[in-house]
Amino acid sequence: MLLEFYPVFKENFSPANSDMLRSLTTCAEKGMFRPGEIAPPKEKTTESSLYCIIKVKGIKVDAWPNYRYLTADLKMHKTNHDHAVEQLVTIPVPQDSHIRAPITRLLKRIAAKQALRMNVLPGTMTVPELLACCDRPIFEWDYEDCDSKPKPVIYSELVEITKHTLTILGYDHSKYNEHSFRIGGATDLAALGVPRWKIMLLGRWKSLSSMVRYTRISSECIYKLHQEL
Repeated sequence: MLLEFYPVFKENFSPANSDMLRSLTTCAEKGMFRPGEIAPPKEKTTESSLYCIIKVKGIKVDAWPNYRYLTADLKMHKTNHDHAVEQLVTIPVPQDSHIRAPITRLLKRIAAKQALRMNVLPGTMTVPELLACCDRPIFEWDYEDCDSKPKPVIYSELVEITKHTLTILGYDHSKYNEHSFRIGGATDLAALGVPRWKIMLLGRWKSLSSMVRYTRISSECIYKLHQEL
């Protein structure tokens, strides 16, 4: 379904914000993030009582520019309330250019802005080095007006954008909720035959019973998995 979202973002937002939203939804699904780990609850905070929002400096690439996955430092999440303990979340990035290109452009744009803040000459630092110096939420609105302060995508905006996009695409948005990207990520892995305990660990669930509630497997997929046993 993610690929269906992209043309809607492209038509309704600026190129920079379209790339940001495409990257956000991809990371939300592939990393199986909870909404509160991606978007802060309010405009003036990047931290809620339960979650620490992912910062740019917490994002690492395995090899730039030919990366296969991103890793994100999640300092705090629903099943870990200890700020001192960080958890690395792996976000696989498909090789499909429609998915990969927006993420690459977003990271380059963030790095370029950080270079301006630091007054660094072009070519002096690499993109990963510049990202490591940026202490801002990774998913922020881009404003053409240079005087406007950047603002992160907040929780209510993410929910509204998701519902609006689903409506445009002809889906009944009432059948989806703020956890739909997380559900999609878990369901994709289950459909590929990934063991449940691995999905539980990757999605940071405390128990298998909790994880199972997030998978939506069709009877056709179940039959195919049985045939492969």
